[in-house]
Amino acid sequence: MTAETTAANSIEMVLSDTQQDGPRVAESHISTDNELEDAELPQARYLLTLLAMSACVFVAGLDFTAVAAILPSVGLQYSKLSTVNWLITANMLGLAVMLPLVSKLGNIFGYQATFGAYGLVFIAGSVMSGASTGMKLLLAGRAFAGMGASAAI
Repeated sequence: MTAETTAANSIEMVLSDTQQDGPRVAESHISTDNELEDAELPQARYLLTLLAMSACVFVAGLDFTAVAAILPSVGLQYSKLSTVNWLITANMLGLAVMLPLVSKLGNIFGYQATFGAYGLVFIAGSVMSGASTGMKLLLAGRAFAGMGASAAI
């Protein structure tokens, strides 16, 4: 028996095995719609989660509204009317830059942990803005708050 006939016989044996049993594939568990329905959140927890997310989006939106209302006062207090528009722009830039990163970190570490961490970033940025003594620190705080608000958005 030559090497060619041995190889041909081995191929025929493999082909006959796959035709009888089907291809040998590692088994994996794929969830079906019925299994997903069984694993639903209890209604109270679902409503609490929805309420918490709605509150966070409301606070992030309120942040933009409050800053827009006080822009003239801030500009007069710091004598920097030319840079007062940057308060909104800094916040939006921080939000836009961090939004893709929030999504990726949510996939890696889980959305609850990511949302909580970015919530702390938002609070730290708001505190920094409130404690600022000059326009540069205020702009940095607004950018930092925008980075944290990206998780709510």
